[in-house]
Amino acid sequence: MPWLETDPVTERKRFIMEWLSGEFAVAELCRHHEISRKTGYKWIARYEREGPEGLEDRSKRPGNCPGAVEPDLIEEAIRIRYSRHQILGARKVRPWLVGLYSDQDIPCERTLHRHFVRRGLVKKRRRSRISQVRYVTHRYSLDRPSVPPRTLGREPILVARQLVLQRPAAGSFHVERASQ
Repeated sequence: MPWLETDPVTERKRFIMEWLSGEFAVAELCRHHEISRKTGYKWIARYEREGPEGLEDRSKRPGNCPGAVEPDLIEEAIRIRYSRHQILGARKVRPWLVGLYSDQDIPCERTLHRHFVRRGLVKKRRRSRISQVRYVTHRYSLDRPSVPPRTLGREPILVARQLVLQRPAAGSFHVERASQ
């Protein structure tokens, strides 16, 4: 005997057919189908209002998005972005929008930037190579590698192709060239 295969839509239709037969009360049908009475009444109301199509699966996507930005506002932001001799970013476009549309809610800089990226108006910048955080340690700290440099009175220095100048614990300056 093959397994009984069913889906939610078929179960809803079976529930309605049993309800239409009039043999069972709604509470009894809901217990039999292992659903709440609220769900049972919801399916009955949908069937009475829309017919069998009301029992189909519905989209769980929200009907509206209250935080969505109006397309006209984004178009105006793009126009402002390219209206100057230099292309403006979201940080400089937003004050112009606030001045022009003081009666409307203006999106934040991050939202404007996301819309610019979505439309392909922003090129991703290449980040500069920055070497790792490096500690300039005192020569005696090499004997005790378990002692972190902070305890020796030094702070980590971020090195970016420059000379690192730091005062070691002894008081004299120690200059080391940053490695590439």
